[in-house]
Amino acid sequence: MFLDVTTPKTEATGISGEAPPGTKYAYIPLERSQVLMSFGLTDRDLEFMGPEQRAMVDDVINRVMCTHAAS
Repeated sequence: MFLDVTTPKTEATGISGEAPPGTKYAYIPLERSQVLMSFGLTDRDLEFMGPEQRAMVDDVINRVMCTHAAS
């Protein structure tokens, strides 16, 4: 995700989904699986976690997604 050269430009488009003037990129919201992969995890890894650890991971994912959406 962070190695994608379009990432800074897509984040600059904002929540509206419209590309800023002079660019051809649209805002792409984060998906849960993308956030998991950025931490080196998959949904399969969550199956091996206990309920407390899974809840902590879910909390972090939700915070990342909310922060990304608000920026």
